[in-house]
Amino acid sequence: MQDPNKLLAKIVRRLRTIGTDTQLVEVKEAAWKLPESIGETLSAFMNHTGGILILGLSERRGFTPVEGFNARRLHNALLSACDTITPPCRPDSRSRAPKSWPPSFLRSNPT
Repeated sequence: MQDPNKLLAKIVRRLRTIGTDTQLVEVKEAAWKLPESIGETLSAFMNHTGGILILGLSERRGFTPVEGFNARRLHNALLSACDTITPPCRPDSRSRAPKSWPPSFLRSNPT
């Protein structure tokens, strides 16, 4: 099982190289709150092959951490949002708010 922090760093390096998020990896700034489109994003992941959602990075600024991002608060809000879609999104058990890096990420797989 790959370390979540190493996986996140690897993904971000790739995003910076290609300059955009992808069908399998979605990036949201979410500096203070979840974006209104979060349910749509989660549903899209659940209706396909799953995906990785990274909160706290700015795509517009080269996938750099967003100032003022509170990983724990947004991560908890994201887990609550997972329960509001039908069927509920069940994130991978390795999902957590990394302690050593600002972004929070969630890996989801359809059930």
